[in-house]
Amino acid sequence: MAITKYNVNVQVSISNERIGDLFVSAIEGGSNYWLSDLKVLGKSKGPYYLNMVKHGFTVAHTDPDTGDYIGKVKVTPKMIEMALENFALKQSKHFGDFLRELEDSITADQFMQWCVIGNSIYG
Repeated sequence: MAITKYNVNVQVSISNERIGDLFVSAIEGGSNYWLSDLKVLGKSKGPYYLNMVKHGFTVAHTDPDTGDYIGKVKVTPKMIEMALENFALKQSKHFGDFLRELEDSITADQFMQWCVIGNSIYG
């Protein structure tokens, strides 16, 4: 019987700086239609976006269609790790763009949704 499907698991190392790149793009335009009031948790030397990756952050989540406030969300480093894995598995085109350093504000927005909402539901 011929093999009709292969399952492949690949490990990729992604630096905090690259994850920070996605956060910057999301904050500066990709996610501002549903995300506001960002606060970085913890303090250490370095840019705010690296502290977001290292310590986590809180944001306000608003429904972009109705403008209704949904709530404040605390995003932890573990949630960021889980979001990255889901992003890779469930949005391979955007993840591939990210790996090739071809990400844009849409890619960043999709990743931020995985971090904050645990899914991609907008755009």
